[in-house]
Amino acid sequence: MRWGLIAVNAATNRVYFLSKHLPDSQEDSVTVMDGSTLAATTVPTGQYPSSIVVDEETNQVYVVNRDSGTVAVIDGASNSTASLPVGYSPEHAALNPLTHRLYVASFCSDISCRANGTLTVIQGNLVNADCARKEKKRVLIRY
Repeated sequence: MRWGLIAVNAATNRVYFLSKHLPDSQEDSVTVMDGSTLAATTVPTGQYPSSIVVDEETNQVYVVNRDSGTVAVIDGASNSTASLPVGYSPEHAALNPLTHRLYVASFCSDISCRANGTLTVIQGNLVNADCARKEKKRVLIRY
């Protein structure tokens, strides 16, 4: 398990780092680098990625996107993505590697920021591209 602006999956020897608002970038993304060859590719995310977490056991990468209010779930094997809504302005995430639950914190519950923030829980080992599109209620719990 790794988190922050850069994360490493030791099991696959891949390095993931956020590429947000770079001058030559048309969109926000994650750069995926092979730790052995240093070959790199980019994977699009939502707007303004603020943190990244890797679940080494499930080989999933979670990118919290502050401005789009989503978490992008990247399949580490294929680099395919799914997007899950998590509320207004999420900033940080933490992963429990034993349960594969991802906890995503938002400081405010709406644009006024007058109400308390929210905590969204994603059951990570249930997430895949089809699941994210069809069964959001099974993978998201909002507090």
